[in-house]
Order: sequence, then C-alpha cells, then structure tokens
Amino acid sequence: MLFVGRYDAKRKNWLCKYDIHTKIMSIGMMDRTTLCFPVHFPYREDDLRSILDHKKEKGYTIAYWLELHKDKAGRDYILIKATFPLRKSVFQDTRGGVFSVDLNLDNISWAELDGKGNRLRGGMVRFSLDGTSGQNKDTIGKACREIMKLCIPTGKPLVMEDLDLTKKQSPMAYGNPKANLGCSMFAYSKMISFLEGQAFRAGIGVIRINPAYTSFIGKVKYMRRNRCAIHVAAAYVIGRRAMRFSEKVPSYLKQLLEEKTLRRHHWAHFAALFKNKMVREIRNFNIMIPAFSK
Repeated sequence: MLFVGRYDAKRKNWLCKYDIHTKIMSIGMMDRTTLCFPVHFPYREDDLRSILDHKKEKGYTIAYWLELHKDKAGRDYILIKATFPLRKSVFQDTRGGVFSVDLNLDNISWAELDGKGNRLRGGMVRFSLDGTSGQNKDTIGKACREIMKLCIPTGKPLVMEDLDLTKKQSPMAYGNPKANLGCSMFAYSKMISFLEGQAFRAGIGVIRINPAYTSFIGKVKYMRRNRCAIHVAAAYVIGRRAMRFSEKVPSYLKQLLEEKTLRRHHWAHFAALFKNKMVREIRNFNIMIPAFSK
C-alpha cells in the first residue's frame, strides 16, 4: 500500500505520519481512528530527520510503502519503506571521476574513470538467467553486489543508462532478440532497482544518461584501442558521457559522412554511421577495427 507524500502536510504526508523523535508511525484509518506502532529506519535516518525537523525542507515530500510479509513461522509482519529526495549536489560530483556500468542480459560490464575521463580499469560480471523468476532475481542480486563491491570503495558516482523499460523489446543493439523480448523488462528493472538501492544505502550517487549509441561508439572507437569487450567499451562511453565529454568520430570513418552531417552535433555523426550500410558490417560482425583510430 502506498501513502503519497504532500509538501504542505506537517510531516510531509497527510495520512501516514512519522515522529522521528519517538519513532512512532501514525496512520489515519477510514473510520477516523488512528493506528500507531513503533518503526525503525536503519538507513538514511539522518536525511529523513532533516526533512521532518527543518523548515527549510518544506518543499520536500515523504511517501511511505507498506508491504505485508510472512516470516518463516508463518507470522505476519509489515515492511515500511520511506521514499524522499536527496540533495543531488552532494552525491553526483563527477570531478573526481565516475564508476559506470553497461547493463546486459548476461553480464554487467563496468569501467572506472578518473577526473579527466581516462579509463583506469574495467571488467565484466557474468551471469546466466536460465532459472525461475525467483532464481533469476537472486542471480541478478548477486551480480549487482559484486559490482557495488567494486564501486563503493572508489567513492565515485555510479553511472548507468536511462533505459526506457516501457518498450516491449530491449533497447540494446546487440544480443538475441528473442531473449531480449522474453526477459529484458524484468532483468533490467531488477538490475536498476538493486544497483540504485545498494548505492543509496552506501551513500553513492546515481547518474542516468541518454543511452543513444553508447555500444556502437564503444565498438568503433574504444574496443580495440583499450583491448576490451564491447560492453566494457560501452561502459567507458557511458562514464564519459556523464562527465560531459564529447566523442569524435574516428578518422577512418569520418570520410563516410556528408559535409552537412559533419556540421551537426557529434551524436548525429554516429547516428548517420549507425545507419550506413558499409559500417553495418562493423556492427554485426567482429571485423578488425584499426587500432590507430582517434
């Protein structure tokens, strides 16, 4: 059950009110009675306190999720989640570099960048989604924990693509279309949920970027230069985009662009190459790409 927050409510929610000092939750019922019970929030309680205590946070809202569960003995218990915005400036500073990930149906590829947009290291956490939905959820959770073990010690923001999960097919240009159609929405939503949740608890900022042509740019520009897999190269491009670095078309491909296209934004350059029949072979097959490309 969801209790939507209201910025003009005394405790940021009309029906569900939490006293941060007594740690008592009060819920207004339909029969005008009030249900009260103790609640403890183990994560981000200081941020919750700052919103409830200080008038300067009056523009904020707090939504509460109430979920009914059963323990191993069959007894009912309620899990309560508080949802509220954090200050972005504290958590999304990219000046010291970022830790970026490329989400796929059989792996999560990652890259760590320094403050100048250079790749420090990168790799891939592989997994297989061939079980039940519950087993696949556990598999994804384990892979995400491995990623966060690498990300958290860096203290850098976590960057990922802002994927459109409302589509009926995977937004990725590579992979098995049937597999993407069958489980992409479930897999991607779980990966995003797990990573954002673990980053939140660790105090790591999350940045989402436009995913346009990241895999393609990684393949034609960085895969051979960095001697890495295509998805690791894509993770590198994702990190650079979050740091607002532009990507120039490699010199060996620039000759395929029309003059009017060259005068447009660099995304338009890669969009034109992506549709070019000569470059399609590079997209669909692992042909050798010149190592001297810039």
